[in-house]
Amino acid sequence: MPRTRSRRREPAGSNGLCVDYRAVRLPSGRLLAIEVRVGRRLLRRIASHSDEARRLLRAGLVEIVEAPVDESRAARTSRPPAHER
Repeated sequence: MPRTRSRRREPAGSNGLCVDYRAVRLPSGRLLAIEVRVGRRLLRRIASHSDEARRLLRAGLVEIVEAPVDESRAARTSRPPAHER
C-alpha cells in the first residue's frame, strides 16, 4: 500500500499552521494511535478506534506509515512450511 502525505490547514485563528496526522500500521495490520503534529512538536494522540480518528482516516488526512518487519523475529515465530514438518 503506498504511503500518502497529507497536510491540513487548521481553521483561521490558529496562525495558519500546517498540522500533520500520522499513524503506524503494524505488520499484523493493527493501526497505532494517530499522532497530531505541527512540525516536530507532538500536540496529541488520537485513539485509532475513536470517532474522530475514523473521520480523519475516511477523509484521507492521515499518513499511514508501515512499521518495519523484524525478519529475525518473524523467523522465530512463524511455523515451518508444511513440507518441512
